[in-house]
Amino acid sequence: MYGTIADGITSVKREMSKCYSGGAHIQEALPVRPSKETFPIEESHLRALHGFAESNPIYHGSFQQDLAGTEYTIYEGDINEYWLGSIKHGTSCQPFYPTWLASAYVLATAAKGFGCTGLVDIGSGDGRIAFCAALLGMRTRSIEIDDSLVKLQEEVAASTGTDFGTVCMDALAADYGSMDISRPAFAVGGLPQMGGEMLAEGLLEKIKNGGGSIMSEAVVILAGEGDSSGPAARKRIGAGGLGGWEPIMAKYGLSARRVISLPTVWTFDQDKETPYIFAGPAGSSGASGVETSNA
Repeated sequence: MYGTIADGITSVKREMSKCYSGGAHIQEALPVRPSKETFPIEESHLRALHGFAESNPIYHGSFQQDLAGTEYTIYEGDINEYWLGSIKHGTSCQPFYPTWLASAYVLATAAKGFGCTGLVDIGSGDGRIAFCAALLGMRTRSIEIDDSLVKLQEEVAASTGTDFGTVCMDALAADYGSMDISRPAFAVGGLPQMGGEMLAEGLLEKIKNGGGSIMSEAVVILAGEGDSSGPAARKRIGAGGLGGWEPIMAKYGLSARRVISLPTVWTFDQDKETPYIFAGPAGSSGASGVETSNA
């Protein structure tokens, strides 16, 4: 199911980028209604995604447009204010740049498909990945250091009626073992070599040294450097080009289980997507034989 959504939203993003004539800093698309062919999602979940966008102050307007034969709502916004706030902290590892809401839903759905019962979003920005995980019934924690983004998350949670576990703190100081989440997925909010590796190493050191079975049960979701989509690119990723995360994965004994390419704000005007690597301990269940398609 999430592979269908991933492929569908990628096609829509590429069509939208060619015909978009607005001047907004950021933009993204959500279908007006579910579609078995391109966006198979529960109608209540789709309404909730629209509710997230409508209550989120980074978006200042929206309009409807036909894309690939389906009616979509295009949300337009600006993240400059929050981007500046997100880098003012001395321990901030990554400026605020959101993935698309549809992409966040795919990531949460894929994590649940791996058997994860909870999700911790590290450097969560506006909390959209944790929000999507909460929609799916997962136990969530949304960790963000910037107080303005935390306030934004709290406003969205109040408006949508969905509590996704917002926590204002430095992710490098968090005690992940005390969060009482069995079979967790950890979403690392940062690209490698742009601060993401600090978040990932901080997380992996803590869960490695925390004892118990948290490391053996965990799935770590890593946003890689963008690569062109299509069979050739997927072959390159599967052959070892894991979006710049190879050194960290080797250091901590992680193996790629799946790579899903998804639209993000930073790849909107590019003919490529962001590869998200689902990694787990080498030798654990499902860790061998990386899936590099969106199916």
